[in-house]
Amino acid sequence: MIKNPSKVLEPIVSILLAFLTGSLVIILIGEQPFEIFKMMFSGAFGSAVNISNTLVKTTTLTLAGLSYAFAYRCGLINIGAEGQMYIGALMATLVVLFMPGPGVLVVIVALIAGFLGGAVCALAFGVDMPILLILIGIIYIVEILSVVLQVTYFKISHGKRIFKMAPIHHHFEMCGWNENKICFVFSGVTLLAGIIGVLLAVFGC
Repeated sequence: MIKNPSKVLEPIVSILLAFLTGSLVIILIGEQPFEIFKMMFSGAFGSAVNISNTLVKTTTLTLAGLSYAFAYRCGLINIGAEGQMYIGALMATLVVLFMPGPGVLVVIVALIAGFLGGAVCALAFGVDMPILLILIGIIYIVEILSVVLQVTYFKISHGKRIFKMAPIHHHFEMCGWNENKICFVFSGVTLLAGIIGVLLAVFGC
């Protein structure tokens, strides 16, 4: 017998409310909720490939959710779980792309780098300095701003462009930079900004 029925009802009610809210939004844009949900279900589970893609994408998000649940059970609130996941993934990817050596060693170092990347992201909230995230994610911010500026200026100027192409890494590609150079420069900027952020946290600036 269930001791606390509310623990079972809460997720069920949450799911129903999510479907209800989604249905209202779909109706407001003039579509049929049933057809849209049918397409979503087919896209997620309609074939072996779709199921595989769904599992790949949901595994990381599930682990991010578990990190929040674990912190919550410890009396803490982890509001940066998704950001920690992305930063950890970025650090691990950089190691795999640029570190020479045996595959086993690269995998081990990549795991450690991913752990440290996520930890630094968590540190930003732990020391009450979310500005760390802005500094560590400076490249992502620049990429987004380059698109916003490009689209806005394109509309205002009736066809003129600030960059050759957006996001800005495509601009550098069209200027003759190869992929390795772009990754190296962007990674260097991220590392420098991260060091500045850690120094700000340590010295309380």
